[in-house]
Amino acid sequence: MDLLQALLDLTVTETNSAGCTGPTYSVTVNINSAPIATASFTSNDTICSNGNASVTLNTITGGTYSWNSSIGLASASQSVTFNNITTSGNIQFYGTVIDAFGCASTNDTINLFVQNQPIVPVISNASSVCPGQAFTLDVSPIIPGADYYWTDPSATTQNGINLTSITIPVATAITAGPYVVYYIDPLGCTSATSSLYNQPLDPTPIVSISG
Repeated sequence: MDLLQALLDLTVTETNSAGCTGPTYSVTVNINSAPIATASFTSNDTICSNGNASVTLNTITGGTYSWNSSIGLASASQSVTFNNITTSGNIQFYGTVIDAFGCASTNDTINLFVQNQPIVPVISNASSVCPGQAFTLDVSPIIPGADYYWTDPSATTQNGINLTSITIPVATAITAGPYVVYYIDPLGCTSATSSLYNQPLDPTPIVSISG
């Protein structure tokens, strides 16, 4: 809202080269204070990589709005959502309002933090196994508090907090794979899915009898 800051009275008297003065004219100028911008998030101020950030400015009757940012995002809307932000780290958003008289506020700055993209998980097992044996698959990286989602060859998914390994009780050509895994870290960011993993099986020994 624009507030009256001051009234400025100006008087002008014309004097010609001969020193003769003319009439005096007076005018009163209204000096309005600059509007105040108040910027805020309507979404979280911490997001995952490739996430969205929603921002808004206070309402100025008859005014216009401007958003800029430290990564080049911009908008002329009072409220706007910037989508698919992939730049990680701290990002500044600058909100400005311009009132109906054309007076502009100073920027109000708000800060967004974008998490790094989670590391793509990798499934591994230390060695091959014999058919019929149990085997265990491990995943890296190990993120404390992350929720890991494993999908087996039958397309069954199991998940759990800190479920960084699973054990398959019987190794067969069917249970050997493929397996995939992804995780959601404690900040709510979802990793990409791992590459397909197939457990190597040792060949079944061939028994030969000779006499």
